[in-house]
Amino acid sequence: MDSLRSFTSTTLSNWSFPSYDERINSLAELKDPERFKLPIESELYLQLYRPVLPDVDRGHSTRFGCVLALGAAWLAIIGCTVSSVFIIATQGGSYVYETSLSAAGARATSFVINVFLVLFTDALGYIHTTSLRWALFRENRLDFNSNARLFNSTRKSLSNWWPTNLLSITSLVLCYASTSQIFISGGRKTELHSTTTEEGIFVNGTAIFTLGLGLFGQAVIATWCMIVDLRSIPTWSSNPLTNTLAYMHEGLPHRGRRCMISVRESSYSKVTQPSPVQPSVKFATRSVLYILMFVWILACLAFIWTLALLVSCRNSILATGNQFRFSTSWTILWASPAQMANAQTISMNMQSSSNRSFAVQIILGILFTCAIQCTQTIGLHCIELIVNMSRDEATWRQAYLHSKGASLASHGFVEASSSLPNLVLFSSKAILHWLLGQCLMVSFIYSGSSQGNYSFDMVYMRVFIYGCIVTVLAIFTTYLVVRRPHGPQPAAWGHFQTLADLIDDWSLDPVGHLWWGDKGVSDDGIRHAGTSMRREELGDIMMDAVYAGRAKT
Repeated sequence: MDSLRSFTSTTLSNWSFPSYDERINSLAELKDPERFKLPIESELYLQLYRPVLPDVDRGHSTRFGCVLALGAAWLAIIGCTVSSVFIIATQGGSYVYETSLSAAGARATSFVINVFLVLFTDALGYIHTTSLRWALFRENRLDFNSNARLFNSTRKSLSNWWPTNLLSITSLVLCYASTSQIFISGGRKTELHSTTTEEGIFVNGTAIFTLGLGLFGQAVIATWCMIVDLRSIPTWSSNPLTNTLAYMHEGLPHRGRRCMISVRESSYSKVTQPSPVQPSVKFATRSVLYILMFVWILACLAFIWTLALLVSCRNSILATGNQFRFSTSWTILWASPAQMANAQTISMNMQSSSNRSFAVQIILGILFTCAIQCTQTIGLHCIELIVNMSRDEATWRQAYLHSKGASLASHGFVEASSSLPNLVLFSSKAILHWLLGQCLMVSFIYSGSSQGNYSFDMVYMRVFIYGCIVTVLAIFTTYLVVRRPHGPQPAAWGHFQTLADLIDDWSLDPVGHLWWGDKGVSDDGIRHAGTSMRREELGDIMMDAVYAGRAKT
């Protein structure tokens, strides 16, 4: 044993050993005796002194937040179930409960419900997304930190199988379709031949039940992921650097001579000069272009819908011999159907010649709203991929020498709430789902004995405003897709292998930060860029120099 120690000590004092970049990032290549004629002493050094990656932030606070959100969702489901059963059981065949809310109060309350619903669905979706990320890892199919949750399925994990994703998107659409019909205006008779009519704003018990049903589908999937995949998730963080480190702990290699290679060029290694601008996200994955086209199609459909309503209103007025006048009055824009002239609305009844019961009409109305909400829900979910990839890139770019430094310890919900694209998307979800419901104004007349009329009134000016907001969102999405980050720091867009190649030192300063910059020049004149816990050890990138080498040690 003493002779081995003496041999090792003598060897270490006489040999010039590979740098950190060479030892760790090309370890697999160094073990190839045909390519690298290194003496056995160097190989022994690699085995004895191979640096250890730092521990991974497990994201316990994020997981605790997920558990709280999941518990709150189950309480909301119980509340929806109890209240809907009470209304359905006590209100006869009308299934609606009269309130003292005004029309404006009902609209405001409906918007608040949509905001809370977005909070619930985003939190439950975060659990599903985290489960999907590491399920893809176990199948060797994980490339990016952010993935389209409902359009990526796994072969072995049932909680991320395609039927589960189908259930998830169905329940998500049902949630948003239900919130638009919780408060409805109309009148009802307590008995079939009664002359007394109750008029005002009513709470739709069936819509509350279907809202609880949609939340139930989301909560079941999230609970399934929490129970089944809890031990197989190495970290609950959404930070791309943290997840890259966790991936490297499981075998993702650091490949040398790629310190200036962005995700666009990640398939090969070369020496290169720094670029003042980096490739946009569309070069990282082509799927964002399909998402962008889908969003613009959604905006066009909104204006086509507006035009169709406008033409229908015009034809109906001209058919009566009256003159049609296009109206943009804000006073009628949010009025009730009874206060509007026929020139602004087109009605559609759920009743038919077969005299459907009132309950069947309500269910058909919710299904009709689901069909309209479906495309929007899918579109917003797809935009979430672009927003998350933009946030991943912003997190990596904080490591630049003149930035505040990249952190590996972060709370997933705090990261989302501090990201401008995430806030824009969150606001868009709440506003667009609420506004689309306002474009389909629901009214009813209940005549007693389970008979009545359930109808939709569509206002072309509301649909036009909806189309304008969708267009603004499409423009914002286009900006995220075509935006090219400035500066010499290579773009990764959350691509794990690219991040693993660019980060050559995972050491953190006392507050948990690391920086990226110039790390010197090697004997062959090729410069090296990488990360360090000490900002003062890094220099500015030389734009006219050649990079991709290793620093001189």
